[in-house]
Amino acid sequence: MKTNTSKEIVRYNVEKFVSEEYWIGVAFTMFSWIASFIVSVASFLSFTLVIVLVDLYTGRMAAKHRGEAIKSSGYRTSVKKYVLYMLGILISELFIRVFSLPIPLTYMVAGVVALTEIKSIFENIETVTGVDLWGYVGEKITRLILRR
Repeated sequence: MKTNTSKEIVRYNVEKFVSEEYWIGVAFTMFSWIASFIVSVASFLSFTLVIVLVDLYTGRMAAKHRGEAIKSSGYRTSVKKYVLYMLGILISELFIRVFSLPIPLTYMVAGVVALTEIKSIFENIETVTGVDLWGYVGEKITRLILRR
């Protein structure tokens, strides 16, 4: 029976380490972790995409109403905005997971994003129709709060 030298053992272990099967396992593990992370905030990301698209549509209508030319820079701005919102939501979720925070930070960030976009949508609607939805909704909410 032949005894392996330490050099042969190291070579064998290095070959196993860099083999294709090992890296497939590592890649699959990393992909699974990233996928589970993104799936946990998918509803926030989907909702954000929807309201950014609605804002893009209403913004286009408002620009058309004002007689402005429709340019690709508006579309580019919407894409940048969505990417930044998405990163904000993902970073807030990562922050919660890394530091085990008991506060709903992701909900707060997504809420701020949603309110910002909804206000923009209401402003665009006001430009086209002349109806101040933001003021109307704000007034109704204020009345509800003050009644209690």
